[in-house]
Amino acid sequence: MGLQPAISRFSASSLVLSVLVTLLFGLASCGGRSSSLGDVVAAADSLWDVFDDEPDTQLLATGMTASPEAEEDACDDGSIDELFDDFAFAFDASERLQRCRVVFPITVTTDTSVVTYDSRQWHHPTLFLGLDYCTVLWNTEAEMQSYDDVNSRYAAIEHISLLRRTITAYAFERDSITDRWMLTAQTETGFDHSELASFLDFYRRWAADSVYQCRHLAHTLRYTMADENTEEGSIEGFIAAEQWPEFAPEVPADMLVNVRYGQTYHDPAQIVMQVRGLSNSMQNLLTFRRDGLTWRLTAFSN
Repeated sequence: MGLQPAISRFSASSLVLSVLVTLLFGLASCGGRSSSLGDVVAAADSLWDVFDDEPDTQLLATGMTASPEAEEDACDDGSIDELFDDFAFAFDASERLQRCRVVFPITVTTDTSVVTYDSRQWHHPTLFLGLDYCTVLWNTEAEMQSYDDVNSRYAAIEHISLLRRTITAYAFERDSITDRWMLTAQTETGFDHSELASFLDFYRRWAADSVYQCRHLAHTLRYTMADENTEEGSIEGFIAAEQWPEFAPEVPADMLVNVRYGQTYHDPAQIVMQVRGLSNSMQNLLTFRRDGLTWRLTAFSN
């Protein structure tokens, strides 16, 4: 690693020298008809400019990685740890963080097996990259409003496949000494082993089947919408179930990327689904309630 910058610069020097000699030879053999000494100097200067990019560009162009000291700085950067959301996005985008913010050996538990991986065997998953949204499933709106992100100690990101009826969860915990967020475990389970099984099986059909969706609405739906005439105002009211198609937002139908900030579910009779845009300020809230065995949408806001 320590010799690579020198090798890179030496190769650049060799290339410039080779081109310079070639141009001088052409100048001598052609009697200066097609090239001048000024042309040769200008060409050499241009070549040096190519290799005098900023250091990060040079590293990228040569395929070199950052120094261990730089990686250590990234691992110890506490500014990303105050809020779990900030850490999660940084972790997902940075190989440096992925190498040092996983507690190894890490255990992957499924419904049928328990496997332990060391750092050489572990392949980091993609959490959010390439996605437009994430969801948070709350028990109530009050729980959502009262959540304290700064003082939270546990969190998880769940990939909920509605098509395969599986949940892959990545569990994170703040280190008790450094207060840094660390990935501590991974679990893979089917809906049948989830406390959200009833809701998820309902939702997977509700999101994909418009006829089924319209049959599973409250008779009147409470709505809250942003008031376009004011910056912070909102409009509240009720609509009949028949009007729902005119208001229905696009909802995730194949996969839920769900963030759990420590909330737990015990055979819930209500779920508030928060759908958040990852690249914009879009947010929808869908409130579902269960009456006996039947789930229905009862309220929404955007």
